Amino acid sequence: MKNLGFLADENLYLMANSLFSKLVAGAFLPALGSIVNAVAFFSPITAGAIALDLFSRPRAAKSRRHDPAFLASVSWQRDYLYEGTSIRCYAWAGKGRKVLLAHGWESNSSRWAPMVRALQDRGYEVYAVDAPAHGDSGGSIFTVKRYAEVLKEIVDTLRPDMLIGHSAGGMAAVFMLQQAPQLPVARLILLAVPSELELLMDTFRRMTFMGDRVFKGMQRAFHRKYGWRMADFSLSRFIREVRVPGLLLHDRGDSVAPYTGALEMHRNWKDGEIISFEGLGHSLPGDAVISAVMQYLDAGDTTPSVTKTDSE
Repeated sequence: MKNLGFLADENLYLMANSLFSKLVAGAFLPALGSIVNAVAFFSPITAGAIALDLFSRPRAAKSRRHDPAFLASVSWQRDYLYEGTSIRCYAWAGKGRKVLLAHGWESNSSRWAPMVRALQDRGYEVYAVDAPAHGDSGGSIFTVKRYAEVLKEIVDTLRPDMLIGHSAGGMAAVFMLQQAPQLPVARLILLAVPSELELLMDTFRRMTFMGDRVFKGMQRAFHRKYGWRMADFSLSRFIREVRVPGLLLHDRGDSVAPYTGALEMHRNWKDGEIISFEGLGHSLPGDAVISAVMQYLDAGDTTPSVTKTDSE
């Protein structure tokens, strides 16, 4: 493990994290929480570093398994190298505008199969990328910042006109455009994107039954590792600097990315629209979502017709 210099007890970290990794593979969430909570009793920052490491390592059973039919449909697939890690990209040929798809945490490009078919039917040229440590891309570590850097390289190479991101893929897209506004993306569509990294990490640690001492340790470990506070990674603030128009799609009952965050992002996005759904959850499956995306893209430079939220 790297970046251990700030830990109170490196041996404690390595011993607990080794056991932790084995339990992750078996998805024994209560046991995971119990171990990290026990570490937090002696050293909250060590426990926090272990939790951060866990939440940077997607489970292979969820993130690596592609749909063979989806892979068989591609026009081509190739690897791009980013800092020594291979990043898999897929393409479907078309004569229209270019669209890049970015999936979320513990997913892969196969999640876009229905969206790809709809885009192909309209003649779009479609690309999809497997995030680091997901699908057929290399690596074992995932962070939104790293994903944003990967997307920047892909955008620089493929020059897509539009970008569609789900969850962490949308987070990475917003951060990328905030950091590099010169990129050629003309439209941005965000599906179920969490607005605050700190709130998302808090949700993850609760799902793994980790206590408040662990979360406080996570905040300290994050700050020491990256040089900024977890609360500073705020998509609702970053999106103020996004210059391209776009669309937010969000379910009111999303248990991973609260709907209130989507409303805040909408308020702060100068040229952003929003469409709200009921009963679809965080994954936003189904024809209604695809239809809304197609309507927005097909509208071109005109103002899209969208369903207004109760707050508007």
